[in-house]
Amino acid sequence: IASMPFRVERIVYYVPIPNPTYGKDPHLEEHMTVEYVKKQTFDASPFALQVYYQQGSERKLLAEVLSHRFDVPYLDTLYGENLLSYKEYEYLRLYKYNHPSTKELLREEVKRKLTKGNSKT
Repeated sequence: IASMPFRVERIVYYVPIPNPTYGKDPHLEEHMTVEYVKKQTFDASPFALQVYYQQGSERKLLAEVLSHRFDVPYLDTLYGENLLSYKEYEYLRLYKYNHPSTKELLREEVKRKLTKGNSKT
């Protein structure tokens, strides 16, 4: 589960990429926080995973991925080949969404996009 990639095309950015301001910060990773957001305090699952830039009192939403738009290609393949039931698919998809590795993968992807844009180098 930890190494399973998710579809990064589903990330919504709220700042231009590459970004001339945040992308040039040599301490960008230290200033980025990744948080789960729930609609209500007692909701069982978060509806979004958001990435913020925080330095001093400045806090800017950089990007987010919504839980209902979170896709894992490997699970999509298993479901498409009828190797998972819909219930199993949804359980594993949400498990991956809530897994700590997802926060780190999202942080890395947003950092890459802010500094390099769409180039793969």
